Amino acid sequence: MDEFDALDRILDYEAGPDYWYDYAIDLAHEQIKKLSPEDWEMLQKCWSEKDLQWQRHLAQVIGDGDPTIVLPILSKMVPSPDSELAEDALESL
Repeated sequence: MDEFDALDRILDYEAGPDYWYDYAIDLAHEQIKKLSPEDWEMLQKCWSEKDLQWQRHLAQVIGDGDPTIVLPILSKMVPSPDSELAEDALESL
């Protein structure tokens, strides 16, 4: 769970878009690669309960994960009423 908690903190950090695109997105990409099967299970259970900014960040980096887990999550993001989330999810597909 430590790896999931680290990813959660990275995705949740609010410092503005410059920080996200200049620094944090790279950390999140690396953190996704470290997730254990248990971490992925936790992610599957909780992603939809997170705020939209967190979900957008996840959609931008989740493509680095196992496609069998990632595709169902992204497919649930695509019909989102939030156009930015839907677009980020489509780009990760």
